[in-house]
Amino acid sequence: MNRLIFLIAFCGITLPAHLFGAQKSDETPLPIISQEIPLKEVPVKDVPLKDDGVVVLKSWDNAGEILNLAVSIAAQSEPTTPEHKSYNDFIQGKWKRLKELSLDGAKGFEENELANIPSGAQVFYPFGGPDMVYPLVLFPKASNYILIGLEPTGTIDDTQKPINYSYLKGMMTNIFNSGFFVTDKMNRNLKNTGTLPVLLGLIVKMECTPTKVEEIDLRGLKGIRIWFHNAYGDAQNVAYYQGDLTKIDPEIFGTSEIALIKCCSYFMHGQNVPRLKKYLLKKVDYLIQDDTGIPLREIIKTNRSNTFYGIYTKPYGNDFPWAVQPDLAEVYATKKNVKELGFRVGYGFGRAPSNLMLSVLNHEEEAQ
Repeated sequence: MNRLIFLIAFCGITLPAHLFGAQKSDETPLPIISQEIPLKEVPVKDVPLKDDGVVVLKSWDNAGEILNLAVSIAAQSEPTTPEHKSYNDFIQGKWKRLKELSLDGAKGFEENELANIPSGAQVFYPFGGPDMVYPLVLFPKASNYILIGLEPTGTIDDTQKPINYSYLKGMMTNIFNSGFFVTDKMNRNLKNTGTLPVLLGLIVKMECTPTKVEEIDLRGLKGIRIWFHNAYGDAQNVAYYQGDLTKIDPEIFGTSEIALIKCCSYFMHGQNVPRLKKYLLKKVDYLIQDDTGIPLREIIKTNRSNTFYGIYTKPYGNDFPWAVQPDLAEVYATKKNVKELGFRVGYGFGRAPSNLMLSVLNHEEEAQ
């Protein structure tokens, strides 16, 4: 049943204490929602949720509290202390750089190269951790997003703890500096709070409005799910699961029409995730990846059409000499089916050229 969410009404709702740090003084004025979030009536278009086997363990349904928390994490609330103002200034500066180097161009890439991808799809993003920036900028019309990482999910109870903006800065810096979450830094920064606060903050930064949070279980795999809607009122959700992809059968997530692979330490070049590779190559209609994803030599053995973007000569840096792809380098050298990318993404962010490949499953050939 359709419902109306009046964002302006949220401004008067008390901000709950949340996250880790020193207790907040009773005299501290409550943050208010910044004008960066449109304060307008948004009609929300409900979509039926398929029976996907997910069990809801706990739910947080207070949309006003959730939005106030997310707005604070996104550095879009009125600063109440010097520490809070320092955090806002820091995040806003980093976000401006990320938009200039990557997100503005990525939006143009989506409009020009990915416009034919149908709306309402499921996006599968293994190795992405709590990165909701690139799934939303590249696939804004999807209905649900599946993220997987080794980091803990966090809990609803954790959001009721006092805020610490210094700690929060360390959690959010990764994605803004590099365009991805570095594993060892995530392990340090997210071990106490989990991914939930990061997801909430990034959803708001991407101009979406979170409305509900759920702790969930999918066949023993623990996760956190956030329901939100975009500026057009489209209902969407993201589920982040903590898990080891060498042990997870991705079939449990059902049909994913889209998959995104980037910055995964060339893990897909090995033989540790055969079920994941099979799922991506045989079941996913649109696979978008950088050179850290499935090697080209494996992709060309399947019935897929490939388009290449950007520049590739070899893996970035000196850490992955074994991941060189001569066949991929040859494709880029000949410039066959190679287009301009128009934004920075992946390793060497802001310092080296970037590359992406769009691999599309050919269903007619699959049927033969």
